[in-house]
Amino acid sequence: MAWRSYVFGSGLNLPGIVNKCLIAHKIERISEKEKIANEIAYQIDHYLRRRDNWDGTSSRVVSLIKMLMWSGGRKHGNYLSFAYCITKTLFLLNAFGQFFLLNRFLGFQFHMYGFHILNEYIHGKEINESSFFPRVTYCDIPERTIKQTHIYTVQCVLQQNLFSEKIFIIIWYMLLIVGVATLISYVKWLLYFSIPRLRDDYVSQYIQDIAPTENDQFTKFINKYLKNDGFFICRLIDLNINCMMLDTVVNILWQDFKNKKLNN
Repeated sequence: MAWRSYVFGSGLNLPGIVNKCLIAHKIERISEKEKIANEIAYQIDHYLRRRDNWDGTSSRVVSLIKMLMWSGGRKHGNYLSFAYCITKTLFLLNAFGQFFLLNRFLGFQFHMYGFHILNEYIHGKEINESSFFPRVTYCDIPERTIKQTHIYTVQCVLQQNLFSEKIFIIIWYMLLIVGVATLISYVKWLLYFSIPRLRDDYVSQYIQDIAPTENDQFTKFINKYLKNDGFFICRLIDLNINCMMLDTVVNILWQDFKNKKLNN
């Protein structure tokens, strides 16, 4: 919901761009692919250039703080990238926060549960000795006779705990895998958004024949034109579709950027 709200507020039909890429991926005719690629490039270019004309109302101090925090919105080219980081942060809080919610729900340190089970397995400890979900306990069984009642203490198997233990082991490792995968993805995106050199290397592999005299122009293309939002859109196309579609779109944007610079 949060991500959809951010995308809707950006004014860019990002789901529509991804859907067009999927359609182009299934089409065999080169001319049709190029037509769709031009439409996608036009949408991206329109968003990026409209961003440059956006006039914020924040003071200089607020604008500086926003820029340092990547939250300068459309004007600084960080709207979608910052929104994506916010969404990833919410995913992380959800994944790891559930460990501590289950701590309260189950009444023990659930966030350490998987490590405890793994340690028991490594040391060959019987599972029925687990202090979290004990499988065996002592039960008092009454036996009634005519004159009196005898109480016998016997060992009982807690069948419900046999089931519960397996379920919560699966839940623990599922939350761990989701949390770690989200964290790795989050860090990778942060590195791309923070280090211009990584963005340069990523985009340059899709652009054909950059002349030595165009190096300064290419730097402006990345840092002044695409910025974080343009890079984010390109990488999203690559991750969801394939690099061939991105290759076509990026080269169209690059050629349009050079032509407009020459005309100006």
